[in-house]
Amino acid sequence: MSFLGGIAAALLVRVDSFHELAVKKSASLALLGCICVAIAAFPSADGALPILLLSVAFAIIAGGNSLFGLLHGPVSRTLGEMTYSIYLLHGIILFVTFNILLGVPVSGAFSPVVHWLVVAAITPVLILGAFATFRLIERPAMQRTTALAAWLRSRPHPRVPSGARSTTTKALVMSGCPRTRGSMRHSSVLLDDPTRSGQAPFPSPEATSYPGCLHGHPQRRYAWGRSGPARWNSHVPQHPDPVQLRAARHAGPAGGRAISRPIQSEPMSLPLLDNIAWHTLAGPQARFATGAGPARRYAPGFSPILGFEDVTRPDFAALAPYCEPGEHFYCAGWSGPTPAGWQVDAETTMHQMVWAAPQPAIDESFAVVRLGAEHVPQMLELVAATQPGPFGPRTVELGEYFGCFDGPRLKAMSGERMGAGGLREISGVCTHPDFQGRGLARRLMAMLVRRQLQRREMPFLHVMRDNGTAYRVYERMGFRQHQEIVVRVLARSR
Repeated sequence: MSFLGGIAAALLVRVDSFHELAVKKSASLALLGCICVAIAAFPSADGALPILLLSVAFAIIAGGNSLFGLLHGPVSRTLGEMTYSIYLLHGIILFVTFNILLGVPVSGAFSPVVHWLVVAAITPVLILGAFATFRLIERPAMQRTTALAAWLRSRPHPRVPSGARSTTTKALVMSGCPRTRGSMRHSSVLLDDPTRSGQAPFPSPEATSYPGCLHGHPQRRYAWGRSGPARWNSHVPQHPDPVQLRAARHAGPAGGRAISRPIQSEPMSLPLLDNIAWHTLAGPQARFATGAGPARRYAPGFSPILGFEDVTRPDFAALAPYCEPGEHFYCAGWSGPTPAGWQVDAETTMHQMVWAAPQPAIDESFAVVRLGAEHVPQMLELVAATQPGPFGPRTVELGEYFGCFDGPRLKAMSGERMGAGGLREISGVCTHPDFQGRGLARRLMAMLVRRQLQRREMPFLHVMRDNGTAYRVYERMGFRQHQEIVVRVLARSR
C-alpha cells in the first residue's frame, strides 16, 4: 500500500492546483497532524490507516511544502542529499540494534515510547554512517556517472546533410489574440513591446561579431534531438519548429481580428548551447567579462560563471590571475581532472531546456515592476531566501528583470542572463517562500518569453537535476529538454 501512496503523490505533483494547496500554512498543519497521529496512535506503521496518513504527509511535502521553512534550511538540504544512503542503512542499523545488541526478548517488550526513544538515540549513528557512505561511495559514483555522461555527449554528432533546408511555414491564424495597443502598462513601461521598454534589446548577431559564433543561414531550421540535428519537413505539421512558429501580432482591419504571422528568426544555432557561457562572455556580454585568451569569467559583482573556448580542456592557468583564492564559480560542461591550484566543491548535472511552444498569452491583471539598480537590495534579499543560482549585485545589468511586490518586499522575480546567436537565457526565477504556489514566477517568465519571442530570440533556461518540481512547471509552460550537462562549483585553492 505504501507504493500506492508514492504513486498517488507522483500523480498529484503534476497538478497545479495541488501545488497551490500544498504550500499553504494549513497544509503544513495537516502535515504535522498526519505524522503525529501516525506515530502516537498506532503501535506500528504496517496498518492501512498509518500508511494512509504518512502517504498524505509525503504527498504534501512532494507538492512543495517546506514545513514552515524548515525544509529549506541548509541542514535539511544536506540530509536531502543523503536520503538514499539513509534509506539503505537504516534497516541494517535497526536490525543490529534491536536484534543483536539488545536482543529480541528485551526489545520485544518495549513500549512504544521506549521504542521511539531507542530509535532517537541511534539516529545520530545512522546520520554519521549515511554521511560517510555518501561522501566516500555515493557521491564519487555519481561524479563518475556525470563525467561518463559528459564524455558521451562530447562525441561528434552526425553531420547535417548540406542540402537540409526547411521551407517557410504557412501563416498561423490565432483567434482572440489581443491587439498590441491594448498592452499591459505599469510604471510607464509598455511591457508588451520590448522596443519601448527604455532599454535597447539584446544585441542581434548581425550587430555583434565574436569568436566561435556559429551563424546559420536565416532559412535553415534544425531541431537538435537525441540523435543530432534533424530537418523539419513542411509536410509533417504535427510538431512545427518553434523557431518558425514565433509570431508577431499586428492589428487587423477595423472590426477584424488580430493575426499572427511567422517571423524570419535571427540567425542562430542551437549547438551554441553546448558552450553558451563562452559564446556569451566572448561575444555580446564581453564588456561584462574579464579574462585572457581562451578563458573568461563574469567580472566581480556579476554572476560567478566561467567560460572556456574549449570546455573539454579548459585553460585554468590563463584564468587564475583574474580569480581570488576562495572565490567560488560555476563551470558547466567540464568534467575532467581538477587542475592544480583549484578545488571542486560540488558537482551535479542540470537540464538545459528551450522554448518549444507558441507565444504565451499576456496577463493584463498582473502588476509588474521593471527592476533596476534601485531594487538590488530587495533582489539580493530574495536570492538569499530562495537560492535560485549564481547571482550578484550587478546581475540585473545583464538583461531585463521584472518582479512583483508586496509593499516594499519583493515577492517574485525573473530575468535574463546569458545569450548569444539569437539565444536568450531566462534566469533568476524565484518566489519568496511566503508567496509560493500562486504562479507569480510562472507569469513573470511567460512575460519574458513573450518579449524574447517578439525580439526574434529563442528562450532557454537551466534547472538543476534535483529540482523536479520546477522542471515539470517549465514543461507545462512550453519548455522542452535540450540536453543534460555537468555543472561544477569550484574555487582557487591558492
